[in-house]
Amino acid sequence: TEESERIYLDGLKEFPNEASLFGNYAWFLANEKEDKVNAEKYYLEALTKDINNATILSGYAWFLSTSCENRKMEAEDYFLKAMIIEPNNPNILASYAWFIGAKKGEITKAVDYYMQALSLDNTNLSVIESYAWFLAEKFNDLKNAEELYKKGLTLSPENIGLLNGYAWF
Repeated sequence: TEESERIYLDGLKEFPNEASLFGNYAWFLANEKEDKVNAEKYYLEALTKDINNATILSGYAWFLSTSCENRKMEAEDYFLKAMIIEPNNPNILASYAWFIGAKKGEITKAVDYYMQALSLDNTNLSVIESYAWFLAEKFNDLKNAEELYKKGLTLSPENIGLLNGYAWF
């Protein structure tokens, strides 16, 4: 983790205008270092460099929805902006599906977004893993969740996220 941080910081010095690098570092801070304060700082910096980067918008929305419970409306605004910019990005659609299902309780709408994401790329492991978890957790639909986990593991037998999810459920 320390080595990763050093590499990120060196990269930020070398490429101070690279929005994606700032966004990736923000993700690293939020998820690996659990440093919410600096993660938000770097997400906002990334967005000042490229306000139309759908991946950064979605990443910041995810951060807000998982780290800042009282900022759900703001998170949704960022998700919606990301989907306007990249309406056919399965990762963004699946992230929004998780958000509206898990955080807002809009289960039917969430399923629609998951189905849209899978229709765009039915081999996307992130979408498969997220939707399988959602089916098991929110619907107790273990049969379809298991089918998705198995499909994902057929595509990528050593995928740790899928293995963990399947073993856990």
